[in-house]
This record gives sequence, structure tokens and C-alpha cells, in this order.
Amino acid sequence: MLACLNQAHMFQVTSKDISPIQASSTVKDTVNKEKAIRAIVSSFVEAYASAFSDRHLSEVDDEDGTINMKIHNVFIAALGPEIQYYSALARSLDSSLGNMLEKMAIKIATLNYEVTQEVEGPIYQEQTDYIAELLECYKNTKGANHKKLWNNICDDSHGYDIVKDELSKHMPILLY
Repeated sequence: MLACLNQAHMFQVTSKDISPIQASSTVKDTVNKEKAIRAIVSSFVEAYASAFSDRHLSEVDDEDGTINMKIHNVFIAALGPEIQYYSALARSLDSSLGNMLEKMAIKIATLNYEVTQEVEGPIYQEQTDYIAELLECYKNTKGANHKKLWNNICDDSHGYDIVKDELSKHMPILLY
């Protein structure tokens, strides 16, 4: 069963609605889409890891550098310079990782949807409700909701698993 998003409406297409020729094409499209998603995740993680490392290493002695700008939290400073540095590094990592994930999600969404970052014209209540539901999924810490969000972004019932699997392959890059 394929789940599709059209505007803010969900509808489902079951295998009985697809001819054998369409099914073959659908399988190929699914394989190509999965490869494209994996390529996007891979390229974003590799670029992110390289840029994060390069930026922070080059800014170590720069008072206006990313970490040094985040290091002056009075509560963290009371814990000592080592905690202060690693706290600022973690805050910077969290912030920039969130930005990277947002850009990556937008790129993945462009595989299936027309994506713009501007809204013109009226937004209907059901669209607003659906957007609110997706945002709530993102905030909610329950795994099923995170899966739903990534499955919608990827327009694939296994989107979450594809992205998670590809991110797992590249985790050593982020850690070193």
C-alpha cells in the first residue's frame, strides 16, 4: 500500500488499484527514490561533518567564533572551563545539526513535492490543521510520530527507516 500526500490531504492507493505495468514502474520508482534519499542523506552528513569540524577548528582562537560566542553562559562558567567549552560545543552541534536536518528534509521533499518556502493565497483550515499535526509530530518525542513525519517527507512508508539507516552509516563521520 502506498501513502500519498496531495496538498494537505492523505489518500491511499492499494495494490488492487495498480496494474502490473504500473506496479513494475512503482517498484522501480521506489528503488530509485530510496537511492536518491540515501544519496541526499549521505551528501548532507558528509558536508555537515566536514564543515562543522573545519569551522570550529578554525575558530578556536577567535573571540567571535561560534563556540567562543556561546561559551559565556554564567551558569556553565561556574562549572569550569572544560565543562564550559564542551557545553558550548554541544549547543553549537545541536543548533547546526537541526539546521542541516531541516535543509536535508526540504531536499528530500523535493523528490516528491513542489517545495517553496513562501505561502501565497489562502490557507484552508484543514491545511493548517495538517501542518500543525506535522509540527506536533516533530516536537513529540514518541518514535511513531517521528516515523510518520519522515515517512511523509520522503513520501514512502519506510522513509524514516531509510533516513535512519543512512545516518547510522555516517555516524562515525560525525563523531570524529
